[in-house]
Amino acid sequence: MPATVVVLPSTDSALRASLLVELRSRGLVVIDVDVDLSATDPAPLSVRVCAEIIGHHPEPPLFFIAWPDSAHLLPAVALAQRTAHRPVCGYALINPEVDPSAADWPDAPVVVIGSDAQATGLNRARLRGWSQVIAESPDAIADEVVSRL
Repeated sequence: MPATVVVLPSTDSALRASLLVELRSRGLVVIDVDVDLSATDPAPLSVRVCAEIIGHHPEPPLFFIAWPDSAHLLPAVALAQRTAHRPVCGYALINPEVDPSAADWPDAPVVVIGSDAQATGLNRARLRGWSQVIAESPDAIADEVVSRL
């Protein structure tokens, strides 16, 4: 059984929406975690994201896609999945601006997907031993995700 793809929130709604369409067009089970990143909710963002994931009752293994504004949530999201005994098979960081690494993350392979302009982020990925790929269109990004499932 292929992985369930979990797409974390992003403020880049156009690219994110196009990627969701591309992933679904390939027959993948995709969970759209649509949490407002700018909300002033008293619950921490990571808690709201994890609650949204749980509400979808995802079928493991899970593959997470994170954006520059949600990548920092990955250590907390990974911990929540381990606590729930839901295996994670991988992560894709799209055009990352920060390295979300923590003592207990990553717990699965990571691919950094960026554009030619994101060469610095790709170099950081190389130093960490993560896969790095240049892909700019939603179609090319979806192809990279599918190749890792």
